[in-house]
Amino acid sequence: MKKPFLTVVTRTHDRPEQLIHAHETLRVQTDQDFEHLILVDKVGVGIELANQSFDRCKHYVNGTYVYILDDDDEIVDHRFIQDLKELVQEIQYDVVMVRMSRLGEIYPPNSFWKQPPTLARIGTPNFIVRAPVWTKHIKKFRNPRGGGGGDFFFITSLFENEDLTFYWWDRIVTNVYQIGQTVRRRKNARAQSQVNDLGHDNSS
Repeated sequence: MKKPFLTVVTRTHDRPEQLIHAHETLRVQTDQDFEHLILVDKVGVGIELANQSFDRCKHYVNGTYVYILDDDDEIVDHRFIQDLKELVQEIQYDVVMVRMSRLGEIYPPNSFWKQPPTLARIGTPNFIVRAPVWTKHIKKFRNPRGGGGGDFFFITSLFENEDLTFYWWDRIVTNVYQIGQTVRRRKNARAQSQVNDLGHDNSS
């Protein structure tokens, strides 16, 4: 079986409708060469253990590249996968940096673009990582002091590796909602049953 170009990893807990919306923003991509790996937290383990789930699932990643799309986020660039594939056709960059929108602001801001990562100015939707690099470094996706910020420590560890190649791709890929913010919540029993049907979706 042909391996997918992109593995999209989504962490989710008790937000079935938002998860379905995130998944639907993948289904409208002009290029469907992806797999959607959904990490379901049934009990609410908290951000620290949720970050560790990336390491536990790394052996399920089949794509050439890996991208994180949390359950309350949405991809707004319908040509994202198609254009990314064209971008890395000749040179397979280890890390491709992109922009995201959060509550009307762009991250990283212009003053932080093409600069080393800064805490609170970068997030998981800002980087696409080649799968072997992801697998090797994903243990760094954690705050040594506990709590959040795993995305910052992970991408910082990649910036500190002089052997890796980076490409700064100046386009907004994802819209990110503030954690805890109510976003178009509708009480819909059908949503949970759809989530149960998603499982590990492989579209290629």
